[in-house]
Amino acid sequence: MDASGFVPLPVLLQELRSPGATEAVVRHVVASDLKGRYELDESSVPPRIRAVQGHSVHLAAPQLAPVGSADEVPLALHITSLEGWKAIQDSGELRRMSRTHVHFGTEPGHLRRNSWATVLLRLDLRQAMQDGHAFFLAANGVLLCEGPLPARYLEQVQRDALPPSWNQQ
Repeated sequence: MDASGFVPLPVLLQELRSPGATEAVVRHVVASDLKGRYELDESSVPPRIRAVQGHSVHLAAPQLAPVGSADEVPLALHITSLEGWKAIQDSGELRRMSRTHVHFGTEPGHLRRNSWATVLLRLDLRQAMQDGHAFFLAANGVLLCEGPLPARYLEQVQRDALPPSWNQQ
């Protein structure tokens, strides 16, 4: 894996050690992933692949765009379980857990679709940035923060309080 998280496609296939893991299957997964979690770099020989966010290993040179103004991200939501929300409230902060960043969806397709993930938390990005927290956008538009992020920047919201486009799932 290079400093940006890219792995040559043949190396990935070799590491998967599965007869069903073919280049065609990987290309199909990348092309059909509605969240845009993967990037295939066709400009290199052989092609390289990476996850654009969601890493659990530190990357020396992640390809993330710094957010310069809260106006760049009109709405950012974190989704969790009731137990997760209680843990955030009890600890007073949202932690990245085993990942390198805390994730916030900036469009409806970014949100998890697990039955247990029912609590929507709206981020007060403007205030968090004013207080010195740095945020980044991954290539697929997911908002990232190294965290931990104080819970005071989070507000539980109901789905019907979101813009209409967020309710068409």
